[in-house]
Amino acid sequence: MHQWSSAEFRSLVEREDDDVELKSGASSKKLQEAMVAFTNSGGGTIFIGVDDQRHVLGRKRDRGTDDAIHEAALAARNVGRYSISESNVDGTPIVVVDVERREDEVAQTSDGRVLQRRGGRNVAVFGAELWRLMSSRALRRYEASPSGVDPSTVTPEIAEPYTDGERKA
Repeated sequence: MHQWSSAEFRSLVEREDDDVELKSGASSKKLQEAMVAFTNSGGGTIFIGVDDQRHVLGRKRDRGTDDAIHEAALAARNVGRYSISESNVDGTPIVVVDVERREDEVAQTSDGRVLQRRGGRNVAVFGAELWRLMSSRALRRYEASPSGVDPSTVTPEIAEPYTDGERKA
């Protein structure tokens, strides 16, 4: 569990931007929009229990909050990996949702909107912008996608069938 002082947290969330979203509550629709936008952009963090004026209202991580977050992700299409944790700001609990960028597909809200994060806003993407986003993800070869595996953990026995016996950098 991460703990911040009020001053540390205020500087962290000085303003909502491309990778920070503040939510006072756990509205499934609003969470879904932020998760889709972060997935289609560079990833980001949602702080639940903090209002738009940066006041820490508090939100304990409980089953209801977890359910709302999972419901938002499951209702959308192709949301990237995400993790949920509880943190503290001067002893007040908040919920933190870290959303990863998706490398291989484009995420959509349950009503079909494709959103990206721009300057603290979730913006719908249309036309040529949508085409560029889809092309950048759809044309990526599976082999070129990051696996998330630390190369130092791969033994020679596992790697050999994929390297034709040669060590590749």
